[in-house]
Amino acid sequence: MSRGRAFALLPAGAYCIVRAVLDLRGRRHARGLAGLVAGAVILSAQVPTTTPILSPAATGQAQR
Repeated sequence: MSRGRAFALLPAGAYCIVRAVLDLRGRRHARGLAGLVAGAVILSAQVPTTTPILSPAATGQAQR
């Protein structure tokens, strides 16, 4: 999953949580619980990151 798509899931997860709270307050327990679970799953998705590690040996600039 690309980084942009992962961050695009943030509003979807937040919407699920907010909608779940509204459903629970309206005594729609099954929909509220399903929304909480869905929001938690969406928000717990890992955001892929890449950090290049540049060592002197990898760049060909090793000390002699």
